Amino acid sequence: MKEKWIEVLVRVPEVLAEIVENQLTELGSTGSVEDTLGEKGDPVPAKPLIKGYFYGTDETTLVQVKAFKGFIASLGNIFPSSEIEEVQVRETSEDEWQEWRRFFKPTLVSDRIVIKPTWEAYEKADNQLIVEIDPGMAFGTGSHESTRMCIRLLDEVIKGGESVFDVGTGSGILAIAAAKLGAASVFGIDNHDDSVRVAGENIGLNHVENIVTVSTIALEDVEETYNIVVANILAEDLIDMCCSLVGRTREGGRIILSGILTTKARMVIDAYEGEGVKLEKQLEEGDWSALMFRK
Repeated sequence: MKEKWIEVLVRVPEVLAEIVENQLTELGSTGSVEDTLGEKGDPVPAKPLIKGYFYGTDETTLVQVKAFKGFIASLGNIFPSSEIEEVQVRETSEDEWQEWRRFFKPTLVSDRIVIKPTWEAYEKADNQLIVEIDPGMAFGTGSHESTRMCIRLLDEVIKGGESVFDVGTGSGILAIAAAKLGAASVFGIDNHDDSVRVAGENIGLNHVENIVTVSTIALEDVEETYNIVVANILAEDLIDMCCSLVGRTREGGRIILSGILTTKARMVIDAYEGEGVKLEKQLEEGDWSALMFRK
């Protein structure tokens, strides 16, 4: 059966961009790009165009596209005030798919960490640490505010020898950054097989297999405790996981949370302080917040 490339396109408010990209990853998209230019090149930062790419037979791509359309429709129930446009679908080619790679450049995201796509050359400074990501394999390229803030907080607290627990590891970018910064061991979990596979590929790409492991094990089945727990997911999920994340943090350890719309940060703070941890730092960038607590 003939296989082909399918491109899906949708305009959503900027605050939903990462949520939509993450969903594309979970559905098996081979990459995406967030285009913040209008049809004539006019800036439209409030409504970026998200493009995702699926490759397969008519049968497999139809399932993926249908699932993506259903997800976009469901966002109207969570964000009723947001203007979410209808998903467009078209057949494309591998050449066009490759075009989105030009949007990814080496990016300094913290004092020490540089996120670099595999095909870009970069001469690092002596104090810099390189995290290589192939965005063709997954999202999580360090381009979103929530990812950058998580890495900045990890850069601040990892001094060497810590154990780190990455909940919702996705592309593995936070786990890999933690390993590069000097963590002795990093354990990442994700409830999607494709995410764990992609994270494993990126872990190998960065040669940190001896430090980082990833699994689809459920959060409630993790019995170990860690010096640092990090989770970059939505505020509502972080609140639901509050007791579990605090319980898996060692005394004196840190909990780093992001993926939080600033308007919902107080809800998350109240939930975690209610479990006895203390807010140590709050970062804000764009519409997003990152929180660091100490147990």
